[in-house]
Amino acid sequence: MYKTDPLEKRGVLFEPIQTERDLTLYRTAEGYLVIACDSSGSIGEKETDRLRVAPSVSGRFALRVCLNEILSVGALPLCVVSAVCNEWEPTGTAIFKGIKLELDRYGFGDLPINGSTEENFPTAMTAFGITVIGWAKTLHFRKTRSGDTLYLFGSPRVGQAVLENENTLLDPAAIQRLFQTCPIGDLLPCGSRGIRHEIAVLMKETGLRIRLERPLTIDIDRSAGPSTCAIFTSGDKVAPLTLPSVSIIGTVE
Repeated sequence: MYKTDPLEKRGVLFEPIQTERDLTLYRTAEGYLVIACDSSGSIGEKETDRLRVAPSVSGRFALRVCLNEILSVGALPLCVVSAVCNEWEPTGTAIFKGIKLELDRYGFGDLPINGSTEENFPTAMTAFGITVIGWAKTLHFRKTRSGDTLYLFGSPRVGQAVLENENTLLDPAAIQRLFQTCPIGDLLPCGSRGIRHEIAVLMKETGLRIRLERPLTIDIDRSAGPSTCAIFTSGDKVAPLTLPSVSIIGTVE
């Protein structure tokens, strides 16, 4: 899967790992660098925003997307970078507040936060991007095996439905519970391209086929918004179903 000869013998500090996932991965001599990013546009309180919510809420959910991706492969965040396409006051400060609230909520309150804002021109739409850089000694990655069950945690949500169902959404605490409850092959958060896209990614990553349950009661083509649900594989047929919001959607062949 990965080259096992020491990187330093080949004069390489960072060796990229090719992946279809929404992550940038590098192997180093000591472990793995993991990078995730997310963007948000037209979600805020400016005059042309399509979804009217406080920018702090937008900041929280965009950061959560990145945290979910980082944690899904067994890494922990090291730092956060926020590039805001609006003025610092009031929009930038509100986004920063949301980022801090989300970090504090999941025990990452001491992480450094870097960023930039737009101070040269006025803007009419809320827009920003967030990048999280993480680190793992080992990756929990590409461990799915034939015969595993494909599970879904949560349901795809987007727009106002995200705000109305926050207690049921995928978040770092839910990912931690999943890893503690059962052996997981791979866990892939689902976002705007939907569950079917992540199933296709899983098949490409593992070289295995997925046979879906019939009929499915969930729309696997619907946008899952800001990483509101996840698919995961496990050889355990019982323990995952003891958790709320977990259902079987397929089998790995």
